[in-house]
Amino acid sequence: MSNLLSGWLGIDKPENISSAHCLNKLKKFIPTKKIGHTGTLDPFASGVLCVALGEATKTIQFLNPNKSKIYECVIEFGKTTDTLDSDGEIIEETNILPLKDDFLKAIRKFTGKIEQIPPKYSALKIDGKRAYDLARKGEEFTLAAREVEVKSIELLEWLGNKAKIKVECSKGTYIRSLGADIAKSLGSLGYLSYLRRTGDLIFCEENIISLEFFNNLVHNAEDKKDKIANDKSFLNYLQPIDSVLDDILAVDLGEDKQLDLRHGKKIKNNINVSDEIIKVKNNDDLVAICRNENGFFVPIRIFNN
Repeated sequence: MSNLLSGWLGIDKPENISSAHCLNKLKKFIPTKKIGHTGTLDPFASGVLCVALGEATKTIQFLNPNKSKIYECVIEFGKTTDTLDSDGEIIEETNILPLKDDFLKAIRKFTGKIEQIPPKYSALKIDGKRAYDLARKGEEFTLAAREVEVKSIELLEWLGNKAKIKVECSKGTYIRSLGADIAKSLGSLGYLSYLRRTGDLIFCEENIISLEFFNNLVHNAEDKKDKIANDKSFLNYLQPIDSVLDDILAVDLGEDKQLDLRHGKKIKNNINVSDEIIKVKNNDDLVAICRNENGFFVPIRIFNN
């Protein structure tokens, strides 16, 4: 049986497949018990999909929600679609196109904390049902505005009826809504004809891996998962379980106390740590994530390395 893998991968999700479908493809190649991701990408979008393998799935709940995501997108002016992207049907058009100088002024108003209404074609739930399912059925519903943070918007290229921009934003920001709202503020209409996530957590364009990489690597291999588990070129992309938790203090408490934690026992905090959440390591191996409570480290999640 292939060695089971744990850790983090940055996958370059291609266009025209869902994030869930991307994970299903990975399951055919990677020997691991569990697999998950930290943020859905729309099917029409491409780019960084942060994937947790095995024991790394236990760290997802501890990720810093304030970490930025980075996108590049193209807003096409003069029309809009029901999905606010190029996958949808055109529902309205206008001859009004914004000027570059006006666009540059407008994007400044969309930086900082803003109120945003998510697209109706989104994975949000309304009374237990996905919004995109209700929208496809033509059912009427409303989505409440939510506060998000857009840390920066940079114009990369101006093409008259199109603007290519780079956006750094908080989790939960809908870039499709942002593009449409910018266009609307300029008296025009707009939708996204291109969207790519270029950065998320510890991953960027330089350290992500394509699905084609897997296809090429296991070509003609009798045991695909065994080939992956032992291939150095693949393992170079696999990041440690706690690599995404660099904002949580790490301590090494010695072998005996680590064994107690592995058995679910709380241990005395003798090192004057005030952080509410800490991670206990044994050299490079993550042993547990603990709550610092009343002078004790209480294990919340235990890791089997």
